[in-house]
Amino acid sequence: MASSEPVNFIDIHTHILPGIDDGAKDMDESLRILRDASKAGVKRIVATPHVFMENISAVLDAAEKSFATLKIETARQGIDIEIFLGAEVSLGAGLAEEVKKDSRLTIGGGGKYILVEMPFFEIPIYAGKTIFDLLVSGVTPIWAHPERCPEVIDNFNSVCAYTDNGVKLQINSGSLAGKYGRSVKRAAVNLIENGLAHIMASDTHRAGGDETLLKGFIRLEEICGRGKALGMCVSAPSEIIGLNKDNNN
Repeated sequence: MASSEPVNFIDIHTHILPGIDDGAKDMDESLRILRDASKAGVKRIVATPHVFMENISAVLDAAEKSFATLKIETARQGIDIEIFLGAEVSLGAGLAEEVKKDSRLTIGGGGKYILVEMPFFEIPIYAGKTIFDLLVSGVTPIWAHPERCPEVIDNFNSVCAYTDNGVKLQINSGSLAGKYGRSVKRAAVNLIENGLAHIMASDTHRAGGDETLLKGFIRLEEICGRGKALGMCVSAPSEIIGLNKDNNN
């Protein structure tokens, strides 16, 4: 049975920066998302705007400015949440070289973890080499919502070629509620039940969404137990953002 004990969540995948991508359209919506997240128990949150290979510098520059303004407004509004900056980077050939040139592509700019998004229609032929190059350079790829990838939906074991080499898998909380359809939900559950999923995050884009990390955690706890659920929503994200201890206190 799921416990009612509060959890201090860390959400490593969100689109909360105002006016940067297909997420929050303005500062008001960004602040509403943050208020809702805080009420749902999120204590730390990473802004991960979409970044594509052809516009890396422009988006990262804009994201930095937006992030600085959002931090100021969050503090001014008294919202009890700590914000970090990262990116959701579209996987492309040569990505490892781009990361060497600009560590802002990684979570918190720390140069250790990068949130990557595969094309939705397939795993590209260059994915294996790109992932390998990132790993060799000391950067751990976090595969965003693999449960939405057709190849993973058809065969969840297809991720093993990546996880066996150190790639982390991030499941969307909404996937467990069927937000993206039954097949995606089934793929997410299969990954979790077979110990292949490492992190759960919200991938929130809009204010007022009802599939919060808290609701996802309740479902996750029912699937894999509280210990594993805490690992995916607190311990693993804590390591990714560079904290040295579990923050469920």
